[in-house]
Amino acid sequence: MASIQHEITVQEAVKLSGLTRRQITYAASTGKLSTRKLPGRTGAYLLNLDEVRRYAELAIA
Repeated sequence: MASIQHEITVQEAVKLSGLTRRQITYAASTGKLSTRKLPGRTGAYLLNLDEVRRYAELAIA
């Protein structure tokens, strides 16, 4: 059975994680967070919620 992956935007990740927008976009651009292109939007992408939470725990610690 496949698990459901919850995807969020960078703005939502900032609100949930307490990290800055710059920290999240840097992590995404360096490959620490996997991304998926948001359909129909230029430059926008989606992040995996679980990965954002794990990254936030490591970044804040």
